[in-house]
This record gives sequence, structure tokens and C-alpha cells, in this order.
Amino acid sequence: MIHEAKRALVLAPASKPEHTLETMAKHTPERMCICCRSKSIKHTLFRMVVDRSRLVFDRKQTIGGRGFYICPDLTCIEKCLNGKKIKKIVNKDLEGLTALKEIMKREVGVRWLK
Repeated sequence: MIHEAKRALVLAPASKPEHTLETMAKHTPERMCICCRSKSIKHTLFRMVVDRSRLVFDRKQTIGGRGFYICPDLTCIEKCLNGKKIKKIVNKDLEGLTALKEIMKREVGVRWLK
């Protein structure tokens, strides 16, 4: 009799906690700025993608490929896109960094005006 009771306890499936919207916190993706290394919510950062030998500003954050994130802060943009920092991360010489820097600076202005 005792063996049957132990056997029933061992074979009984363990009850799993139920996951509901109230018990689960919603996941918000975080990314790190490649310049200042601070973490922030993904949609608040600027995303860049390397396409061949060009660095492309990914405004909608949907372009495929290796992406890099930068804070929407002028100091981070200046420091990162001066050439040394981004070349070290990407491991190749890139074209059009000055044009990309100007686009991102304008985007910072647009974000702060909203």
C-alpha cells in the first residue's frame, strides 16, 4: 500500500504555473549604444546597417544585416562617426560618413522638436 502511494506521487504530473497577461511583464527590447555603451529601449536609438562598403541609416529599423545602434545625442554621433570608432567596430573603411553624420544630426533635431 505504501509503495502504491509513493508511486502515485512520483507519477503525478507537476502543476505548472499559468502564464497570463497579468503575471507576465511585457518584454521591451533593449540595445546598447556602440559609442557610450549605455543601454536603452531599442526604438529610442538610431540604427545603422553596413551595406557593402557603405553605412546606411535605418530609420524604420527593418533593413536586414548587421545593425549598430547609437544614442540620439550629438556627442555620441560625433564621437562615433568621426571614423575611428566605427571603423574599429565594422573592420573596414566606409564611404559617406560625413553625409551620414549630417543626416543623423538632422534626425536628432526632428526628434527633439516633436
